[in-house]
Amino acid sequence: PWSDRGLFFLTAAVTGQVALEQHMRELAVQEGDGVTFQCSMSGDSMSSYYMFWYRQQPHGTLDWIYEGGSYGEGFQDHFTGSLESSQNRFTL
Repeated sequence: PWSDRGLFFLTAAVTGQVALEQHMRELAVQEGDGVTFQCSMSGDSMSSYYMFWYRQQPHGTLDWIYEGGSYGEGFQDHFTGSLESSQNRFTL
């Protein structure tokens, strides 16, 4: 079932000269507000990689939200993932 509680995150990844950065590390919102998460990549084309997004529950469990156009159970009606190739940026 859908829950509006949890911590959404993307860990910064660095491999050689490739770096992945989440633009907003923390965000406080009211229940029912819309939220946009973005990450960008330097050193390579983001379209060459699979993007996985997860929500971390307070007790540490990870819930799969999105990967390559597919959504985890209960998330498809709440999130939309898109790759902006020209900006080398992914938005959820």
